Amino acid sequence: NIFINYGLISKKSFSFKIEQINSITFDQNLACQLLNLCNINISVIGYQDDDMASQALLYPLANKALKEEIIKHIVYEFECCGEKINPPKHTISRFLIKRYLISLIILLPVFYYVDMYSWIMYTILSMILIIQTISGYRLYKNTSIKIGKGKIEISSAILIYATTTYFYFSFT
Repeated sequence: NIFINYGLISKKSFSFKIEQINSITFDQNLACQLLNLCNINISVIGYQDDDMASQALLYPLANKALKEEIIKHIVYEFECCGEKINPPKHTISRFLIKRYLISLIILLPVFYYVDMYSWIMYTILSMILIIQTISGYRLYKNTSIKIGKGKIEISSAILIYATTTYFYFSFT
């Protein structure tokens, strides 16, 4: 069994069997990425909390060594031993074009109806396109999938990096 207690003001406590764990997620916001820390969340069959929809916080801030220790000794069934597959290089345009189009669809009517100097408009447009390029490239670099031994691991990020490992079943 796993026992979880957390909360400073609103204390929560849960217990469940390891077999009830459906998935494990490692979340990293930008600060945690820089400090090489992560939050470890688990999804448990039959568990639901109003605040977090079916995710329970297993460990709030874990470094890489602790994360590996938890996977190795507590939730070892979720260790995915497949080859990490990243998107092919020719798909980077798909990560960028959608971001550009959405930005332009929002900005062009604003620029048309709002009276401002053209240099301000071009500065705003170029800053937004630079931000969209950086975030689209980060999404491209941080997107991956790993499949192996009845498990699938999916990673994706722009600002918050999340890796989730699921069990999957083949019915063939």
